[in-house]
Amino acid sequence: MTYAVRYYTKGGNTKRLAEAVAKELGVEALPISEGVKEPVDILFLGNSYYAFNIDPEVKKFVAS
Repeated sequence: MTYAVRYYTKGGNTKRLAEAVAKELGVEALPISEGVKEPVDILFLGNSYYAFNIDPEVKKFVAS
């Protein structure tokens, strides 16, 4: 299985969590601005919930 870990964070907490998950999987955690260029079996996407919604940047990432 191939894995990818992407995250979106404003304060850094989600980044730390994504890095912990990525370390266990043996991959690198990258911000969503990096995109997913290679085929993966499972994508872990970390983001926060701001003002009862997810950030528009995350919505764009998911739509792409």
